[in-house]
Amino acid sequence: MVAEYQAQATSTPPGSPAAVLAAWLGDLVAMVHEHIAGLTAEELAFQPDPQGNSIGVTMWHFSR
Repeated sequence: MVAEYQAQATSTPPGSPAAVLAAWLGDLVAMVHEHIAGLTAEELAFQPDPQGNSIGVTMWHFSR
């Protein structure tokens, strides 16, 4: 997915709203991946709300 944003960013004029947004989203995805890289399987399986998704599932949805 990050590659798709990067491809969009390179196909639009530099500094255009689409390019800025694509770059920001790419940076955000990379930052989230960096922050969760050290989580254990148990931490990724944690559900802050019993009726909601686990942290791992939420991150999967976010980064696709």
